[in-house]
Amino acid sequence: MRVFNKKLLIGEYAIVFGLIFWPAEALIHIFIFDEVSFYNTLFRPESHELWMRIMVSSAFIFFGFYANKTIAKVLKLNETIYHQQIRLRNVIDASHEAYVCFDAEGVIKDWNPMASQLFGWTRKEAVNSSILEKIIPERFHQSFRSGMQNYTKNGSASWVFEVIYEPLLHKRGEEFDVKYTIIPIDVNGSIEFYSFIRSYKQIQHWEGKF
Repeated sequence: MRVFNKKLLIGEYAIVFGLIFWPAEALIHIFIFDEVSFYNTLFRPESHELWMRIMVSSAFIFFGFYANKTIAKVLKLNETIYHQQIRLRNVIDASHEAYVCFDAEGVIKDWNPMASQLFGWTRKEAVNSSILEKIIPERFHQSFRSGMQNYTKNGSASWVFEVIYEPLLHKRGEEFDVKYTIIPIDVNGSIEFYSFIRSYKQIQHWEGKF
C-alpha cells in the first residue's frame, strides 16, 4: 500500500514539469521570436534548442523518479520506527517494574503506569519535574547531585548498571525499600538515565508465586 505524503509531490511535480517543459518552451519561443508554426517549433527545433530541451526535460524527469523513490524509502523507514516506538511504549507501560527516565539535571522525562502506582504521582505530575522532589529522600539529594555531576564529567560511576538497594519516597512522604538499576544512554549528545524499580513488597509478592 502506498503511503500518501505531501513530500511525494516533490517528485511528481518534477516529473510533470519535465514532461510539459518541451511544449512550454516551444510556446515561449513563439512569443519571444514571433515564430509562426507551433508544430515546427515543437518538433523541428534547431539543434541547440533540441539538446537543451532533452537535457532539461530528462533532468527533471530523472530527479522526479529518484526523489519519489528516495522519499518513499524514508517514509517507510519512518513508519517502521514509529511502530517500533509504539511497541516499546506498550512494553514499558505493561511492565511490572516502575520505569523512570531522567536527564543529567534530574528532570524526569518519562514515567510509566507502574511508577504511578509505586510512587503515587501521575505521569502528568511527574514528567518535567525534578526527580529529587518526587522520589528521592532529602538526605540523599547531595549524593545524587554529586553522582550526576561525576558521571557527566568522567563518563563513569560505580552505581550505573548495578543493582541498588535503598529507600525511595512516596507521594505521601513515606519512604519504602526498593531495588533498582540505572542505565545511562547517550541520546544525541545528551545523557539520559533509565531506571527500573521494584519495591520489596513487589519482589516478595512475585517470589511467593513461584
